[in-house]
Amino acid sequence: MFVRWKKRKLTRAWHKHRGDIVLCAQLVECRRVDGKPRQKVIKYLGSIHDYGRDTSGHQLGFWDTADRALGELTLDAAARREVEAALLAKVPRPTPAHYEGREAARRAGQAGGGMSDRVRAYDAAFRSAQESAIGGLS
Repeated sequence: MFVRWKKRKLTRAWHKHRGDIVLCAQLVECRRVDGKPRQKVIKYLGSIHDYGRDTSGHQLGFWDTADRALGELTLDAAARREVEAALLAKVPRPTPAHYEGREAARRAGQAGGGMSDRVRAYDAAFRSAQESAIGGLS
């Protein structure tokens, strides 16, 4: 078994213009059928935008998906380490601080009704500008 990385160009207009590429990781098994090598995909492990490999948000999403997929497989510890090493060669694993930061952001978002502080501040400034404009008309 080995990890196969596939590159896929995004086709939507805004991605196509920038030339965005997504990297997809698949766990593949190689077999011979009629004397010829054939690859069989065992499990999709995750995908990440090429430009997002160095950002913690993209890394968190990729590793969440990859860990979930690897947990569904019955791999021994050595095979799992080998697969994780192949994934780590392309996508660094986020630090515990990144996971804590994501959880803190989720808690803050839930406490504030789902809006971030920046959006809440923008909304308040917009409303006050509207009110002052309306007050200036009368």
